[in-house]
Amino acid sequence: MDKIRTSVCIATYNEAKFLKEQIESLLHQTILPDEIVVSDDSSSDDTPRILEEYQNRHPRLFRIFLHKDNLGFVGNFERCLKEARGDFVVLCDQDDIWLPEKLEKQIRIFQQYPEVGMVFCDLKVVNSNLALVRNSFWDILGFREEGD
Repeated sequence: MDKIRTSVCIATYNEAKFLKEQIESLLHQTILPDEIVVSDDSSSDDTPRILEEYQNRHPRLFRIFLHKDNLGFVGNFERCLKEARGDFVVLCDQDDIWLPEKLEKQIRIFQQYPEVGMVFCDLKVVNSNLALVRNSFWDILGFREEGD
């Protein structure tokens, strides 16, 4: 099978507090994405500076779009998705921190089951200090995993 090109899309707005940890978790994936597309919704904190810093360090990986006007949550994600070039597009919320195997496991599902159109996974719930609150969000929702 051909290589699946992967885009990670992040819509940011005033989340400098968690941004470095988030980006570092993307850079430490066992399979790196082909691109990280970030659409910033006119942040007034250090978010734009942090994004430009990563873009300067990894110019072939990061594509950053800084907006002067606020697009709103949905509009910002829509803009980010329009810029994505990958076959497999993954949304990454601005306060997410990914486990290292996340992309690898999701890509493997698409390779094994080409008819699949969407993959999602459980998450660990943490507080603002990254201390574990719940080991599974699915448990909170009463969701039961089937398959792999």
